[in-house]
Amino acid sequence: MKQMDRANIEGVELEYEIRGTGEPVALAHAGVFADWFKPLLEEQTLTGRYRVLSYHRIGYAGSSIKQPVLAVLGAKSTEVSPVFGKRHELLLAWLPKVEAFILPDAWRLLHVQNPRSMAAGLATFFARHPLSTSR
Repeated sequence: MKQMDRANIEGVELEYEIRGTGEPVALAHAGVFADWFKPLLEEQTLTGRYRVLSYHRIGYAGSSIKQPVLAVLGAKSTEVSPVFGKRHELLLAWLPKVEAFILPDAWRLLHVQNPRSMAAGLATFFARHPLSTSR
């Protein structure tokens, strides 16, 4: 079994695993469970043909969350299901250095439904929290 490796990029610790050979493929889990793709990494059908990168997102397993986080919720999301609002509240309570952002006129596929406001919200957040560079 391959052990997870870590990379430190601009103060962010990212835990990852690479298996296989061939063309590179990156798997990004949707949250909730850090080892979501572990069964796939064991499958020779995939790793025999591809070099598969699986990583733990920031805040999961061995990956850090030293940088601020923007927790985005579509303003119409709770109209679809109250679960979205509850998840957002949990993120705000659980994550250190987290900021809430409610995106107007969106409930799903936020950057597609309201790209202008999403871009403005991200740009504002990034301007408040620039990454410290050592270059």
